[in-house]
Amino acid sequence: AGVAINYRNMREQVYKRVTVRPGTSQVRIASWVDPVTGKHIGSGPSALQELQGLTVYVPEARAARVTINGTETPFFTRNGADQTGKQSITLVDHTAPQMLIDSVPLQKGGALLAVKGNVEDIKPEAPAATDFVRASSANGEVLAEWRPRYATLSNISHFSFEYRKKAAQDARFFMEIEMASGAKMVALEQGIEDQFLSASRWEMTPAPRGDNWITVVVPVTQLRWPISKDTMRPPLPLGRVKAVRFGVLGTTHSASVDIRGLAGLRPSSNILAPDGTKLIGGQVIGHNGKPAQGQVVRLQHADRRQEETVTDANGYYYFYRQAAGTLASLTAGNLNCAPTRASQFIIRQDDPEWDVDYRHCN
Repeated sequence: AGVAINYRNMREQVYKRVTVRPGTSQVRIASWVDPVTGKHIGSGPSALQELQGLTVYVPEARAARVTINGTETPFFTRNGADQTGKQSITLVDHTAPQMLIDSVPLQKGGALLAVKGNVEDIKPEAPAATDFVRASSANGEVLAEWRPRYATLSNISHFSFEYRKKAAQDARFFMEIEMASGAKMVALEQGIEDQFLSASRWEMTPAPRGDNWITVVVPVTQLRWPISKDTMRPPLPLGRVKAVRFGVLGTTHSASVDIRGLAGLRPSSNILAPDGTKLIGGQVIGHNGKPAQGQVVRLQHADRRQEETVTDANGYYYFYRQAAGTLASLTAGNLNCAPTRASQFIIRQDDPEWDVDYRHCN
C-alpha cells in the first residue's frame, strides 16, 4: 500500500512540472517540494534516481531533448509508438554506472588491441573535453578490441555510450560486448544484422558522418534475441566481461569511429550524499590468500593530493567523501600494489569493490 501511495503522490506532482514543446519535442522538468516529507524532488545529484522510469509522450522521440531544472541530460531512452500511436521518452537512472569505457586509458585496466586497422586512446587538448578511444583504417576494415583484466555486470537495465564516425555513407557502426559465458550483445546500425546472428542485438538508425557525438541509451528489455535452439538461455549481460569490440563494417573506404562513456546502468536505491560525494573501499588480500590487516592503502588524486588509511582486522579499508567525477589511483602495501580491476579509475559511484590481491601484484 505504501508503494502505491508513493507512486500516486509522485505522479500527481511530477506531471504538474513537465512541459513539452510540440515543435521541438523538448521536455522540461522542474523540481518540487514533496508536500509530505518536505524533500526537494528532481534536484541535485539524485534527480535522475528519483525520476527513474518517468515516461513522457513527445511528438518525435528522435528529436527529443530533456532538461531537468535547466540542466540537459542525455540519460533517457527514445521509444517508438505504443498502442496509442504516440512516441515517448523514458528517464534512466545513471547514479550507479558500471563503467566499461571511461575517461581513463584502457591500458590501465586491460589490453587494448587493434584487430583491424589502428586504435588509440585520445586525450583532447580542451580542458573540459572527455577522453575517448578511436579506431581507424585506410581501407574500411575497422575493428578494435578491449580485454579488461576484471569487469563484471549485474542487474543491468540499460547500456549507454556515445559514438561518432567519419566514414562513407555505406559504413555501419557496431559495438559488441562478449561475456565470459560466451553470451554476446551488440548495438549496431541497421544494415549489418547478418554479421551478428548469434548475438542479442539492438538495431539503430545509421548516424550521419560528422564531429557530433551520438548518445545511445538502450534498455536490456529491448534486446532482440537470436534464433537458437537454446531459447532458455538467451545472451544477456550477466557476469564477467570477456571483451568489448567496436568498429565499422560495410565500406572499403577510409573510416574512423570514436567511442566513449560505455556503461551498464541499473536503478539504485542507495541514499546519495547531499553533496554528491562518494565512498571508495575494498579488501586487501595477502600473499597467503587471507585478509591482510594493518596494510597502508593510498588514494592518489590527479592534483597529486594523497590520502592514506589502514585496513581493519578483515582487510577492509574505506575512503569517505570523495568528489564524484575525479581521476584517482590506488595502491596498497610496501609494493604499491594496485587493485585487480585497474590501476586508475574515475570515481563515479559508491564503490566498495576496489580489492587488492598481493598474489597478483606486478
